Amino acid sequence: MEAQVWVGSLHLYNSGHLIGQWYDLEIYQDDAESLEEDAKQYIIDNLPEGECEGEATEELWCFDVEGLSCGEVSPSTAVELYSEIMEKADKLGYDAELILELESDGYTVDEHTCIVHTEKGDWCELADMMEESEEAGRFADYIDWEAMYKYNYDLISVNSGYVFICNH
Repeated sequence: MEAQVWVGSLHLYNSGHLIGQWYDLEIYQDDAESLEEDAKQYIIDNLPEGECEGEATEELWCFDVEGLSCGEVSPSTAVELYSEIMEKADKLGYDAELILELESDGYTVDEHTCIVHTEKGDWCELADMMEESEEAGRFADYIDWEAMYKYNYDLISVNSGYVFICNH
């Protein structure tokens, strides 16, 4: 999943003109200034007749957002959110695209999150993986142990297959 924003002019939007385009945030990571410059240039190149360049490029806005867990924001905020996710991926050791996908679905990924990748996406597969852990030995029987995992983990379909995620 890529993080992208559709950046346009707030002034032109309020004037009845929807002019802007999609930008891939990977290209502009940590560089909101370049994103704004590129968006301004696109708006200038497509400026409707009778509109003033200064007003049209004064306030830019991300009218649509893909791959980030936010609504409409400024371009600089979008770049900041994307950069935070990239830093989080480095710090936690998870794939950045997976974090983007999970967080855009409303999950929080932080240092307390446990993510387990799976191919089939069934509870037996999670149980098989966890059976070898020290935690399994704490339970009197397998059914109690499996019930604990079903309560604590959500099974989510993602682009790369399935993941079990636990935020407890």
